[in-house]
Amino acid sequence: MRNMFFYKLFRESKALFIFIIILCLGQYYFTKNEKNSIPWFYWAMYSSAENLPEAVNQFIIHIDGEEFDYLSLDYWGGIAVFKSIDKYKAIRDNSMRDPKIDLVYSKIDFLPEKAQSFILYKLLNKPFEVDSFPKWLHGYLEKKLNKKIEKIEVYNNWYKYINGKFQFSGGGDVFLQYESTP
Repeated sequence: MRNMFFYKLFRESKALFIFIIILCLGQYYFTKNEKNSIPWFYWAMYSSAENLPEAVNQFIIHIDGEEFDYLSLDYWGGIAVFKSIDKYKAIRDNSMRDPKIDLVYSKIDFLPEKAQSFILYKLLNKPFEVDSFPKWLHGYLEKKLNKKIEKIEVYNNWYKYINGKFQFSGGGDVFLQYESTP
């Protein structure tokens, strides 16, 4: 009994002992009531079955008329390119309004209006930033690939999950186009 952790902790630091007991009781309460507290303690976050989507969209990039092999980018470079294209599409599809604005606003609506304005300005994309995205993408790919690029085209393709595999279901239209000027 005297070698148990909690016994030693109680004898050495009663404040730390009480703090740890409160944390344990709090976590027990959250778990019992199926509330999220600290994500790594919440088992259901990791144990639910993963469902395949009915359809997925995939961006195909053409650089100077040739399909771009995105595997030529490093891992984080690929994520930067495709996530930013996805974000650009979401903003464009939402009439140049950042789709996260309602979510962000719901989290900060208790703050004074000046603080809300400052946070929204810093966190969300502005229309002039969205308009400059194609030029940014061009410069980013030139830098990553270390070559001069004349023209970039991004195609938006849709695939449906049919009979155990994804099959092309439409799209193929040019979603974004940028030509550099000499």
